[in-house]
Amino acid sequence: MVEFDFDHEHSEGFMNSEGEGIIIYDYTNDDKDILFEESDTYVLDPYENNIYTFADAETELCGYIECIEHNGNKYAIQTTCSIEDMEEHGTNIRDNILEFNKINNFKPIPI
Repeated sequence: MVEFDFDHEHSEGFMNSEGEGIIIYDYTNDDKDILFEESDTYVLDPYENNIYTFADAETELCGYIECIEHNGNKYAIQTTCSIEDMEEHGTNIRDNILEFNKINNFKPIPI
């Protein structure tokens, strides 16, 4: 489990010893086509409550992604593991994004 409180000044990433990560990106509507739209190497599917699953063949990462708003700014929150480890870590990275939202009292917003 990756545990931390949201104290965001710029894009940051956190990784635990199991290779499960959380990445925080500053988000504007201009970023939608990069993070929330499919391409030849990027697949995105709705999961639940404005959380999406993704798989990126270019980076060989997969996981969950959402957009949150905090103090008037928007951020994309992404939990990741390698595609080859999804079967082993998929439940953990899902739980990481849900726990992140619970700790910080966030509700994902529509993109």
